[in-house]
Amino acid sequence: PEPAPFWRYVMTPTTQMTSAPETVLLITNRSGVWNVKINGRFYGDYLRQEWAIEAAFEKRREIETNGGNARVLAP
Repeated sequence: PEPAPFWRYVMTPTTQMTSAPETVLLITNRSGVWNVKINGRFYGDYLRQEWAIEAAFEKRREIETNGGNARVLAP
């Protein structure tokens, strides 16, 4: 079988299920710059994919620690 696309590894279920609305953290690449958006709003630009992923997951942990519900997507 063919390995799962990268985004499948990033789209992990949240560890904490709440009734809070889901926050979506989207990682994209545009002209070699990795961008993170939270619910469509700019969060940060990163020169390396790893840094963008790290920032998105750190923010997700922060949201969930405060009782929220978040998902990281990287199409």
